[in-house]
Amino acid sequence: MRKPEIVGHSRSLNSHARKETASRLLRDRLFGDPRMHDASILTESHYIDKSRNMDNSTTVNAFAALAQTTRLDAFRLLVMHEPDGLPAGEIARLLGVPHNTLSTHLAVLQRAGLVTAERHSRSIVYRASLDSLRDVITFLLKDCCAGHPDLCTPLVAALVPCCTPKEKANA
Repeated sequence: MRKPEIVGHSRSLNSHARKETASRLLRDRLFGDPRMHDASILTESHYIDKSRNMDNSTTVNAFAALAQTTRLDAFRLLVMHEPDGLPAGEIARLLGVPHNTLSTHLAVLQRAGLVTAERHSRSIVYRASLDSLRDVITFLLKDCCAGHPDLCTPLVAALVPCCTPKEKANA
């Protein structure tokens, strides 16, 4: 009795091998040959300073998150209630926004790094990330006025805190 032949087996292996080869060639073309990834062959001219681009990206994300009325209102409300923050339900009530809608807006602010969330029992308390706000403002003003402090003085004066610390206000 003759053994049945496996038809197409060698063809499928060749097809698989061709796909593997094509995949490897594409990967090598896009990312370079992995055998050539020796750090010792890179010189300083190969490195690009992307720190400013990261700041640009972070700042753009922050502005994109704040470029919607409800999110801007929620963020400003959270800034007013620092350092205690507010539960999500209270934010929704104060802004007159449905809970599910507010949840989506707070998630956008959180992804942008402008808001933090902390679970307290059954509620989630949101707080404004004042460090992130400071970073965005600092980035915008970092190269202010090309070294002419007299031009920046009114701008910096406007950023002076608008409220006195609670200890002084109660005294």
